[in-house]
Amino acid sequence: MEKYRFAPLKHLDINAIIFDLGGVVLDIDYQLTLRAFQRLGVEHLQEVYTFAAQDEAISRFERGQMAPAEFVSELQRLLGHGLDYVQAVQAWNAMILPWSPQRMALLERLALRYELYLLSNTNVLHRDAFEPALLQQHTGRALSSYFGQVYYSFELGMRKPEPRIFRHVLAHAQLDPARTLFIDDNAANVAAAQAVGLAAYRIDPAHERIDELFEAES
Repeated sequence: MEKYRFAPLKHLDINAIIFDLGGVVLDIDYQLTLRAFQRLGVEHLQEVYTFAAQDEAISRFERGQMAPAEFVSELQRLLGHGLDYVQAVQAWNAMILPWSPQRMALLERLALRYELYLLSNTNVLHRDAFEPALLQQHTGRALSSYFGQVYYSFELGMRKPEPRIFRHVLAHAQLDPARTLFIDDNAANVAAAQAVGLAAYRIDPAHERIDELFEAES
């Protein structure tokens, strides 16, 4: 069986990898959510939700501090637009793209050599969409089965780039930060991970995929 290493940082001696979810393991497209809300009559969602700076309501939702119904009500208030709950949830989840079979196969191969973990800033509505989608798309295998542990911000009550979330994962999984690689598509998250001692790499989803960054050792 071939062994794989992370080509951009092949000099590192790592035994564990922590993956971000959206933009790393799972492809997402924020524009799809913006367009879905526009079809519902909302014209200025981008002023409320951007990748770089999220509204506090969304941050609270990702920390599990708001229930879904409360979050949708807050969206209505922020957007100044009455939204049907089901339509709003469908629009909110529109950014989630299909799972890549090649990427999930890569995780299976990597698990033969490394301890794998998932650390995601996400919310219950997205979780309730992408987890069933994986079960339907890939032979009924749950996302948690690909990792030693899955860590969701809304379950932990904290989110990246807060240093405490990285310290929690390291302590809970009993990982050596110097031998653990963290991969994320957000510069602030990568910087925070490096600050607590993790080896970290920022992936650019517009130009690269993790499928292309791992290579078989000769």
